[in-house]
Amino acid sequence: MEKDRKTMIFLSLAMVFLTGILIILALNPPVTAKAIDLPSENQYSFAKAVCSGNMCQDYEVVCKNKELISMTPISEKIYFSVEVERLPPDKEPGQECKN
Repeated sequence: MEKDRKTMIFLSLAMVFLTGILIILALNPPVTAKAIDLPSENQYSFAKAVCSGNMCQDYEVVCKNKELISMTPISEKIYFSVEVERLPPDKEPGQECKN
C-alpha cells in the first residue's frame, strides 16, 4: 500500500513537470538560425544628423563592407529659427560608409 502511494505521488509529480515543459515549449518555440540576423564583422551602424536649411533630423546609418545598407530616421524633424551651420559640410547621401 505504501509503495503504491509513493508510485502515485511520483507519477503525479512527473506529469506536472512534463506538462510544464510542454507549456513552456508551446509558448516559446526554440529559436532557429533563420530567426537570428547576426551582423558580420564588416557591418556597423551609427547616428548622424542630416541638416538642410533650418531643419535637422537624426538618422541611423547602417553600413556593410563600406556600402550603405540603410538610412532610417530615428527622430522627428527639428526646425530652427535660423539656418543651421554645417561644419564640416555634409557628404552626399551614401558616402557615409566610404571612410
